Amino acid sequence: MAIIIPERYFHVPKAHRRPKEPSAKKLRELASKWITNLRASKTGREAERHALADLLEACEPLRRCYSAACPRCSAAAQRWAMEELADLWPEETDLVSMTMIVAKLHRPIGELATIELSSIKRHLQRKFEAAEVSAIPIWGYIDISHNVHADGLYDEHWAPHLAFVTLAGNERDLDGLKASLERNNSSKRPHRVDEVNDWDWQVSYVCKFRPARRVEFEKLTPRARPSKYWLQPAQTVEFLLWAGQRHPLDRFFLLGMRRYRDGLQLL
Repeated sequence: MAIIIPERYFHVPKAHRRPKEPSAKKLRELASKWITNLRASKTGREAERHALADLLEACEPLRRCYSAACPRCSAAAQRWAMEELADLWPEETDLVSMTMIVAKLHRPIGELATIELSSIKRHLQRKFEAAEVSAIPIWGYIDISHNVHADGLYDEHWAPHLAFVTLAGNERDLDGLKASLERNNSSKRPHRVDEVNDWDWQVSYVCKFRPARRVEFEKLTPRARPSKYWLQPAQTVEFLLWAGQRHPLDRFFLLGMRRYRDGLQLL
C-alpha cells in the first residue's frame, strides 16, 4: 500500500513557502507540460507513456497518484520529508551537505531503464559499508542528471548520484568514502562537501525532484562550473518513465535512521 502523504503538504500558503518554492499553480502547470511531453513523444513505449500521462492527469485532492513522476506529489513528499528532518535536526544544528557521484551508475541516454532505483541504493549502501561509515546518520536523496560535454570530451549520459546531509561532526569520517569515488573525464570532481548555512535552500536542493541537464565546458578557471538547464522533451520522457511507477519517497536514501510513525528516528 502506498504511503499516504497528508493533503496539507500539497497546498502551502505563500507566507509559509520557501523562497522560490513553486506554488500549487506552478506545479499544476509543470504537470500539464510533462503530460503533454508524454503524449506527444515519438520515442516509442506508447502504451506506457499514455498510461503514465493518464495517471498524472487523474491526480487530484484526496485522489493522489503518488508517482515519483508527478511534480505535485514529489513536491509534497519533499515538504513532508524536510519537516521530518527539521524535527530531528533543527536549523541550529551544525550540518554538512555532500554530493557523491559513482561512475558505475552512469547509463547512456536511452538506457536509464536498465538501472533500478533499488540497485542504485544497494550500490550506495555497499559504498558506505566498504568505507566503514554505514553507521553515520545520513539523510539523502537519489538525484538524476543528464550530463553533456559541449566539446564532446565524453559521451552524454545519465548520472544518478546521491546528495545528502549529515552532522558536521561526521565530516572527517567521510574521508574514506570520498577516496573511494572514481575520477574520470565526466566525474573530475566526484564529491563536494559544503557547510549548511542556509537550511531551507540547501536541504531543499539536496532533495530536488526535478532533474537537470548539466552542460560542461572546458574550464578556464578553477571556479568554473557547468551550466544547468531543464531537460529537453525526449530526456524528460525517459526520466518520467523511469520514475513513473515509484513513490516519491522511494528516492530518499536513509542510513543510521528510519522513518518511524510520524517522524525520523536515529538507529
